[in-house]
Amino acid sequence: MDQQVKVFTVFIASPNDLGDERQALRDVVERINSIVSKETDLRIELLGWEDTLPGRGRPQELINADLDKADLFIGCLWKKMGSLSGLRGRTGFEEEFYRALERNGKSGWPELWVFFKEVDSSDPGEHLRRVLQFRAEQVEGKQLLFREFKEAADWELLVNDLLLRRVLKLITAKQAAPQEAQSTSALQSKVHVAGASADAPKPSRKTAEAFTQLADLLDAASNKMRSGLLLSFTKTDALQPSETARLLLFATTNYDWHSERIQLGTHEINSAYWHREALKLSGQERLFILRTLLLDSSLTKPGWFWVDGWGVRTALWLHYLAISDSDELAREATVNLATRTNFPLFKGKKGEPKPIVQILTDKSETVRSAGLNYIAAHGRIRDLATLDPVFRDASADIRAKAERVARLIRLREDPDGETKKSIEQSDIFDEPMLAALSADLDKISNETLRAALLHPTGMLRAFAAKELLCRGSVTQELGRILCVDSINAIKECGYVALAKSDADDPSLDIRKALASHFLTYESDWEKADPNAVINARFDRLPPDALWQRVAAFDRDSHLALRALGRRHFATARELIRAEVDDEFRKKAIVAESRLPKTPELPNLRIFMGFGRSDPVEDVRESLLDIAIEILAGHPDVHDRPLYLGSLSNDLSKAPRTVACLSALAAVGNASDREAVKPLITSEGPLISVSAAAAYFKLSPSAVLAAKDVLLAPSEHRVWIVVLLALQSNDKSIWPVLEHLLGSENSDIRRIVAYYATEILPNAHLKTLLDNYLNRGRYFYDVVVLLDRTLYAPSFMKRHLRLEEREYLRKWELGGFQFPPPRALRPKRSKKKKVRSP
Repeated sequence: MDQQVKVFTVFIASPNDLGDERQALRDVVERINSIVSKETDLRIELLGWEDTLPGRGRPQELINADLDKADLFIGCLWKKMGSLSGLRGRTGFEEEFYRALERNGKSGWPELWVFFKEVDSSDPGEHLRRVLQFRAEQVEGKQLLFREFKEAADWELLVNDLLLRRVLKLITAKQAAPQEAQSTSALQSKVHVAGASADAPKPSRKTAEAFTQLADLLDAASNKMRSGLLLSFTKTDALQPSETARLLLFATTNYDWHSERIQLGTHEINSAYWHREALKLSGQERLFILRTLLLDSSLTKPGWFWVDGWGVRTALWLHYLAISDSDELAREATVNLATRTNFPLFKGKKGEPKPIVQILTDKSETVRSAGLNYIAAHGRIRDLATLDPVFRDASADIRAKAERVARLIRLREDPDGETKKSIEQSDIFDEPMLAALSADLDKISNETLRAALLHPTGMLRAFAAKELLCRGSVTQELGRILCVDSINAIKECGYVALAKSDADDPSLDIRKALASHFLTYESDWEKADPNAVINARFDRLPPDALWQRVAAFDRDSHLALRALGRRHFATARELIRAEVDDEFRKKAIVAESRLPKTPELPNLRIFMGFGRSDPVEDVRESLLDIAIEILAGHPDVHDRPLYLGSLSNDLSKAPRTVACLSALAAVGNASDREAVKPLITSEGPLISVSAAAAYFKLSPSAVLAAKDVLLAPSEHRVWIVVLLALQSNDKSIWPVLEHLLGSENSDIRRIVAYYATEILPNAHLKTLLDNYLNRGRYFYDVVVLLDRTLYAPSFMKRHLRLEEREYLRKWELGGFQFPPPRALRPKRSKKKKVRSP
């Protein structure tokens, strides 16, 4: 019989300036196949854009279909990032790379290798600059194989060596699988509840019940099969659904875990969960369910119910899954869980290696990397000795990461001293390191921050400049030095410092000084805000001078008006109110007569950001909007008609409308609800949310308000209703929200489930879970959220609540924020009763 051929699919992604390299890779694949395929059942299949069959649709989508089959992604870049693919401004290479990276994050496949051909970067153009930025991100990330080469011949030798080694590894792993499977089975038995390990509990009554139930079921099924009542066309006495679920769980658990990345499927585990009260499970089956839960990335697999009733110490199963599970994905997921929850891995039994030490010697590089992440998050100076063996790791990436982790720990323990040392050695700083510094800013001296301004890492210089500015420690001399830095964000700090000290040049065009070339890519930390400098200038001016700047009707007039409202509202209120009544028309007429009709004048509307053809009218409308916002920011019942008259569904007037809605919530009355109600369904999320919040404030009943707001439920409207209810600890609207657990919108379900887990007691949540499962049609994610809230181990509850709140943060806007989760709120101190004499 012919043996079945196993195909290892490789996808090559590169722009069209690397044609020689693409052909060289094809030659390498043919050469390896000619040798390997004769002796084994393995063959490499190389795919690229040339191999994609023509068809209808976006060309890149057709190429992506081949990419999704790949076991290995090889990306190669030189001077270009490629042509645009038609998706969010990305090139074809970028879409392919990030698509493969996303799939790798979910499933572990494909492997990713990235190569860069050496290039002269002294004078990069637009295309090469984009390549260099991408390369810098890969160097900093250190999450995948990354190599450089000079010529096509070097590339051919390099990729031939790497690909041949990868193929040999596949062949070796296949031959070694039976022996490793036996070893895995022995390790699994250590955690079996009925096993003989000293760490495991003795056989319990629950375990005996599980074995008895399963044995009886197997006997009954066997008798039915012998009688022809099962596996026949006339199933007159089929198994009950709970019995089928039990047998499925038994069969899947006893599958060879090493042969496949085996776990219970979504429908299978939900079927078992539906019958959870009737099923008696063994320890091995509970361990298998735990493995399934840890590998679930889709929020569709419940099962903490069985862990809650297991009785095995958390440390036992967590250490086993992190160290001894046969699947590296399961080990990695368990270590990641320990990292997120700060579960202790530095402590172990006497005479045995600590769990973290065993993790750092794991055969999988991804698991070792996860262990380093744990140390980076929770390690202390005393734990640095744990890293000593890792500094000699076979992987250069692991060694480099270990060095970086050691630096992070030292930065946490001694921010000032370690920063000084790193500055002297010109060590690279990245975002995690700066985050570590930010956590203890008060421990970093001004002297160290000033020294950091000379460091070659721009991110560190920007960090130091902003912190010195916040401390008021930027002198005029230092400010002038900052103004000539190559990074705009640092320049901004210098200009702001000079503006605050009245030492800047008012004639200097700040917007031009801080402008970036339109072809230059800037990270968030590099970007400057010219308005910050202009605001610093205006904050020094008296009211009369600010009014003059308002009357100038230029691109900074709106900032001058905001400065009046921010610093001189008490004395300027009546003048602002008078200008609102006049709609700034008198000032507009004067400005119109004063401004010369030059060719440059129409460009003013570009600087202002408005779309009208008349720049003076643009400024007038802008000033009117800002003036109303200022008055609404200081609500006065006498201005109520102004607030009502300024409400609009025009999205260009959103800031004005939002400010007036906030003012009405403070000084309005119930009759204003009719004016607010149409805005609840606005297409602008901020207007919709603000209108809903005002409607609640103006309504006599939260229940009635919730019903009106949710007549047409959307993610933002459900979110604001839940937020307002949590802020006021209002449990009365739960009946209004409960039916939305059946919404087709997964975000709405998740928001409502969060509210339920925050305000309902556990007994009510158990009833809710039972009723939800029995409603006929339900959604798996709701079951998962309720299951883990009720039954997850206590050490996980804090993490899970924070995880949910972090998910809900994507709806936050306009200053509306969820309160801390119930489990994290400070406990109220009980007042001692004082007896009366």
